[in-house]
Amino acid sequence: MQSHTINSVRFLNKQINNNERQNYSKWWKEQIEIYGTSVSYYTHGYALSSHNFLYGEDPTSRFIKTNDVILLTDITNDALMLSKFGIMADCDMTCVAHISSFYEKFGQGFEPKAGDLIRLTEFGADRPGNRAAPIYEITERDDEYLPMTNPLIGHYVWYIKCKRFEYSYEPGVELSPVNIQTNDDNDYGRLDGGSNESNLVIPYPQNIGDTAEVIFDSGNANLSNPAPPSTDCQVVQSPVIIRNRGKGKYDYYNYFNADLDD
Repeated sequence: MQSHTINSVRFLNKQINNNERQNYSKWWKEQIEIYGTSVSYYTHGYALSSHNFLYGEDPTSRFIKTNDVILLTDITNDALMLSKFGIMADCDMTCVAHISSFYEKFGQGFEPKAGDLIRLTEFGADRPGNRAAPIYEITERDDEYLPMTNPLIGHYVWYIKCKRFEYSYEPGVELSPVNIQTNDDNDYGRLDGGSNESNLVIPYPQNIGDTAEVIFDSGNANLSNPAPPSTDCQVVQSPVIIRNRGKGKYDYYNYFNADLDD
């Protein structure tokens, strides 16, 4: 009798608190529709069947613009940071979206996923200087954020975390105007007045072909039976290290005396 009474009044008993959870769900939906902002939602068209395992990505993927949806947003605009990669705006955004609203807009079972984009269309519609609406990329989606979104241990909304999107030249989303980074597009090489002509290509002393011949003996292509060393090399009693330079060329080093001639 005591157990039955306790279960009848236990607030988190989902068998008897369905009406209360429905009230919370409608409350969340009302708050989002009243205080939220309309955004444009872009899905990322990644497909596992087109995945390139060499580059670790799908080179044919593109962003696809879908319906607009209303989200409750909290934006943290950090200070701009100048790095060797340019000016970085490390901004975060947290969104709350009602689960049933997503189903109504995109179909039953649709869920936001990492890699999708959210453009704050309504928020950035009247920005000065022809600036575009900021775009954020989803990094995490969760239906359980206990301190805020799950009263009566119900699941009503998506709790979404985002990072400011950096234009990646993937098709489907355009570059924001007035978002041009300062860069140096001059030719590489010496400045005007130098002693030699300017170089259009940065010179590198290394050569991958020569290095491959040294390491893999690709010039002889016969690692199991390499050519014998020259007979006129100096003979020593101490151990000798032989380095194959390819094409029948060998370097000989005394293990204890690095000045051994070849």
